[in-house]
Amino acid sequence: MRFNFRKIASVLASAVMIGGTAGTALAANYPAPFVVGGAADGAIVVTSGSHAGAVSDWDAAVSLQSSLQNLVTTTAATTGATTTGGDSYKIERASTKFQMGKGILDIVSGTVTDTDMPNLLADGTFLDSDNNEKDYTQKLTLANLTLGMFDDNDYAEDAPTVGIKISSAGSVLNYTLSFTDQPAWDKLETANIKLLGKEYYILDANTPTNTSLTLLDSAETATIAEDETMTVANKEVLVTFIGDNQVKLNIDGEETNTLAQGETYKLSDGSYVGIKDIMYTSKTGAVSKVEFSVGSGKLKLTNGQDIEMNDDSISRLKAYLGGQGGANLQSITIEWKADGELFVAPDSEPEMPGFKAVKLTWGGMTYPVEEDIVVEAGGDDYVVLKNFPLKDSTETINLLYGNNANWTGIGKDSDNVLRTVESGNLTFDGDTDDYFVATYDDGTNAESYLMRATNFKVESSVNKTTIQYKSDGTWTNVQSDVSKGDDVTLGSVTLTVGTINYNDRTVVLKPGINVNFNTLYSKEGLKVYLPYTSTTIQNSTTEEYSCDNVTWSTGLVGPVNLSNTYANASVLCYSSTFDLAFVEEDKNENKASGSQFNATLGWNTATTAQAYVSDIVGESATFSEQDDTDKYLSYVYSPLATKLLWDKSGDQYALTLTYHGSESYGNVFVAAPEVTVSEGTTTAAGGGQILVVKDSEVDSVKNKNLIVVGGSCINSVAAEVLGVDYPTCGADFTTATNVGAGQYLIKAVKSPYNAEKTAVLVAGYEAADTKNAADKLAESHATDVGTENIYPEVTA
Repeated sequence: MRFNFRKIASVLASAVMIGGTAGTALAANYPAPFVVGGAADGAIVVTSGSHAGAVSDWDAAVSLQSSLQNLVTTTAATTGATTTGGDSYKIERASTKFQMGKGILDIVSGTVTDTDMPNLLADGTFLDSDNNEKDYTQKLTLANLTLGMFDDNDYAEDAPTVGIKISSAGSVLNYTLSFTDQPAWDKLETANIKLLGKEYYILDANTPTNTSLTLLDSAETATIAEDETMTVANKEVLVTFIGDNQVKLNIDGEETNTLAQGETYKLSDGSYVGIKDIMYTSKTGAVSKVEFSVGSGKLKLTNGQDIEMNDDSISRLKAYLGGQGGANLQSITIEWKADGELFVAPDSEPEMPGFKAVKLTWGGMTYPVEEDIVVEAGGDDYVVLKNFPLKDSTETINLLYGNNANWTGIGKDSDNVLRTVESGNLTFDGDTDDYFVATYDDGTNAESYLMRATNFKVESSVNKTTIQYKSDGTWTNVQSDVSKGDDVTLGSVTLTVGTINYNDRTVVLKPGINVNFNTLYSKEGLKVYLPYTSTTIQNSTTEEYSCDNVTWSTGLVGPVNLSNTYANASVLCYSSTFDLAFVEEDKNENKASGSQFNATLGWNTATTAQAYVSDIVGESATFSEQDDTDKYLSYVYSPLATKLLWDKSGDQYALTLTYHGSESYGNVFVAAPEVTVSEGTTTAAGGGQILVVKDSEVDSVKNKNLIVVGGSCINSVAAEVLGVDYPTCGADFTTATNVGAGQYLIKAVKSPYNAEKTAVLVAGYEAADTKNAADKLAESHATDVGTENIYPEVTA
């Protein structure tokens, strides 16, 4: 007897033409349906017993779990923040949000009026002591505060954070009340004025110098008659003495001094009582009254000086009185600068001291999507893009390899090449090349595919090959048995097949319109310049011939064949570093129109000269360590705000970048103190876990796609899949499956627990055969319901 392997999967896939006109449904292959589009929807069921072979089955199950889990990726999207509870003004325009690296004045004018905050900054009317109405307006003028990343122990230790940091003495904002009709200074006292939504009583106007105002916070105002008791501001108040121009009050048992109109008294709890008006009468039978206020205190505004609250200066909160020294008060301006560092960030919202009427508050960052891309060493001498999110797939792509000193080739090694070309046609070599990247890019739309040519053959004297693309770890046919002159279409990518050499296993592929073989785009639109070799760079000297003057441009990597202008000679030049360049979109999602940053790939000569990410160029914030992890965070200040996490925890440094797909922005509000901000919600896509469970625990995963490891002799779920009693062993197992000694089965059926899901059985006659079945499944085996394959097939 001899053994042959049936290759059902390749037969099913060969009928498929993606993006063409064939219209044939795509066959499912492992890792589908267990991982699709980076999302996990599967579990692996293995025996719960201690039968012979159980350990081997568990090893096979864990191996499958690991291979599937490596294909699981997660993207996330964050929505904008919202406010409730009062006036708020968000720093943004419809056309431009508050992007990282921008100042407030880059986004908005910085002037906030009653149009933006109709209660806090409402136009008002001031009634002077002669009952004359004087109209006024209010506004805020914001400082040009910048949104970015900061790392400051005064905010949080070893926790780089996105938000706004305001340096000590830095401007925050100005408040201005401007009178349209200007009141006379000598008509201000005893009148009420509303500033920033709060009522104040003017105790003193400093006449005749007219350079300051003393205000009483009129939090609660009442009028009380002699011999009356009332409760004001949760305090019991009674009049103990009232005269022609003096009064004494008892407040919660505490006796005030004798107070005249306009005077204040500080209570033991720190609050203030102020006398607004004494209405004394000496007539028999008449009742004298006093109008008073209980509030947080008094504020003294002196032109050009720090404001005083309850006789203590508030550092860097200054008042400017327009018209000071003149007959009329023109305006009141409050200048707010930071007294020490301030932060507009999570759990930190600076509030104007003294007045406590306006604050800056943080509603988090909005990221339309979060797409993680990892640049790391795949081994000691090569670098990969790990789990790179392509248009329809997530793949690990080998980039560069070298000799632990210089980069000498593209891909993993000389037998596993990533084939690229500077421009024009690409020649794919089936003996040495793993794959190539084909990218369509018209400036507005872009998509990339990981592709290869395989199955070179000759039929009727015609050389043919099959073009495939990789989808979630599975090679899938785009078009089978193409020959010279055929067009191959995948999405927007079109390739024309050129010369095929069956003996050399090579094929020439001509790119269609807007197609190239040296760039790569992520699903969300981040451009990557792939490495390629070139023969077009010439030595810049006229006589000397060496590699000293090579300019390593974007995408260029050794070996570079330099041709001397004056001599028929050449030399191969290599580089010890390579700048892997990334380019963002702009905020309108125009491709490669945004900021560029580079990951420098080199060799860690301080250790064992292993491949690693030696530097990152183009970051906007200084890399800062997160806690004590040896992982350093930065961002690219741009409309898309790419996040950069540089992992230096081992010898082979790696970079994880998070790309946000479109305009990303901070949610920063100017708000009344009672306002509550709710940060945007984050919605995840993809992700999930591939679980390994015992057959006795199958109910916990019955709504998932299942891989059942082991036969019906030791796995009760396998018996369900086969429709036999448990246990079914030995000759009975062979009768049920046609699987004999040295053979194994891969069988896909509708799950016996959920008809919408698939159950794939991998089972052998012995434990070693089951292990072979699991390995075979992992080779992109077909997983369509109805698939049933016995390996090896016994033939005469």
